[in-house]
Amino acid sequence: MANNVVITCYGPFKGHPVNASSETFKILKNDYFPVYESDFGVSISSFELRVSYQEVEKTIKPVAESKPLLSIHLGVYPEKVISIERQCNETVYSLPDVDYYTPCDNKCWPTMTSKLPLDDILTTIIKQDLPTPVQMSQDAGLVIWQQLMLSLMQLCVFS
Repeated sequence: MANNVVITCYGPFKGHPVNASSETFKILKNDYFPVYESDFGVSISSFELRVSYQEVEKTIKPVAESKPLLSIHLGVYPEKVISIERQCNETVYSLPDVDYYTPCDNKCWPTMTSKLPLDDILTTIIKQDLPTPVQMSQDAGLVIWQQLMLSLMQLCVFS
């Protein structure tokens, strides 16, 4: 669907029975999605991802095949900021997921950078004077969120 927007969040992970991204997601879904769908003429598909490397791989392929207009992935950041991820870096995944699985191939994933005008987007968001600081990130981390971002970028670019 040409005007489909996909929004994902994450489920619980070790030591955290509730993921803050899923709580944020619930607020967005209840209070904002209907407004955005009506005002902007988009259809919003949304779902919660298990914090599992294997589940992300299975789940994200249909998302990419749907050729969304925009894909937004909510995650938890250790600092109290909103972080816009610019790129995935070459790395070996080192942290286990909720299934205690760590990709064992020691594969070094390629660096991929978003082609979106993220500096302009960041400037626009900052002008909104939000109660939480907003920053640009250069590293999606050594865990599952980087795998999600890289997998989706690869599927959208190479499919």
